[in-house]
Amino acid sequence: MTIQLKNQRILVTRNEPKASEFAQQITQYGGQAVVTPLIKIDCQHQFIGHLEAYEWIVFTSANGVRCFFKNVEKAGKVDRLAAARFAVVGPKTKQALQAFGYHDEFIPSRYDAKTMAPEFLEKYQPTGRVLLVQGQLSRPILEEALQMEKVPFDSMKVYDTVTNGEAKAQLKELLARYPLDFITFMSPSTVDAFVELTGETGGEIQSPIVCIGTTTEKRARRHGFQTILVPDEFTMEGMMEKMHEYITDIERGESYVE
Repeated sequence: MTIQLKNQRILVTRNEPKASEFAQQITQYGGQAVVTPLIKIDCQHQFIGHLEAYEWIVFTSANGVRCFFKNVEKAGKVDRLAAARFAVVGPKTKQALQAFGYHDEFIPSRYDAKTMAPEFLEKYQPTGRVLLVQGQLSRPILEEALQMEKVPFDSMKVYDTVTNGEAKAQLKELLARYPLDFITFMSPSTVDAFVELTGETGGEIQSPIVCIGTTTEKRARRHGFQTILVPDEFTMEGMMEKMHEYITDIERGESYVE
């Protein structure tokens, strides 16, 4: 598919530096990216214990990878990872891991924790301990799956997601002055932050909402957003393909069907 975003104004709400990466791709496909990061990632200091004790280290986000290695490098324990095997939730997390010189052995067919848990446990039967590296707001899907299978594990919360209060004035000005053709959300946190900073319910927003996956979609629906697009593949590329399809349907005079 040749993606054409046809000068559509697209709000990018994710945190930097990924917001700029997404904006660049939108521009390459002919769209107008409006970047207003609504959240910030705050890496948390965590005690780094016996890393050599873990057979598997599982990452559920690229932010988790970066904050984890920040802690490991600060503790001077990079050498303790020599025997570890790595699992990642999706391609961006995979890229983040590769940036530190490591390679994953497992990635799920669908890039979310709900798919990751059963596929990982079907393919592998860990005999050693598993370390889950997550954010403070991560859902307990992986923990519950490992508990069910009686796999020993520890969970390390290496970052927190906070609302970017500095974006409030800019966001309100954008909504007041410019029509937005699409609003993109990369996580439930960005949906919550949008509602918090604007003081509006989803039902008051006319622009189509593009959510990277089903978990984010559920949060958007909970806030009352109406037209919600979700890609088949939970990636930035998939989101842009979905916007292209929507634009094409409208140009043909067809009603978009969710």
